[in-house]
Amino acid sequence: MVILVLVVVGVALLAQWGSKRLEGMTSQELSSKIANFTGLVVFKMTGCGHCDSLKKETDKLDKSHILEIERADPGAQELIDQFEVRGFPTMFFMRNGQKQKPPGSGVNGEYMGSRDAKTLEGYLETVVQGYEKIEAKPTSLFT
Repeated sequence: MVILVLVVVGVALLAQWGSKRLEGMTSQELSSKIANFTGLVVFKMTGCGHCDSLKKETDKLDKSHILEIERADPGAQELIDQFEVRGFPTMFFMRNGQKQKPPGSGVNGEYMGSRDAKTLEGYLETVVQGYEKIEAKPTSLFT
């Protein structure tokens, strides 16, 4: 009876996370996706209570600047090592494959702010707009 319950719970968890995961991607494919991405990269783990709570909040947000990487993904371990992920969930703001250290990040660049949807949305708007301004080409008055 207990084993049956554990199996059912395990299948339910896999179904819940499977819809948003980058399933089957190799580390090279994940690195390529991150290389062209600007936004919050979330490293998470199935069955982690804090990850589940964070997922409920990120599901409320526009996903265009959020990339979720599941620890169980085939190519994830290399990225976990590369970005020095020490626990789950861990969030970094990345621009073109590089960790950034905008306000609200820790020494390692990890996002350290509140994890509710409203705060995350405000953080992303502020940081993404800031990088878009930096990347905008200046115009000349004389051309």
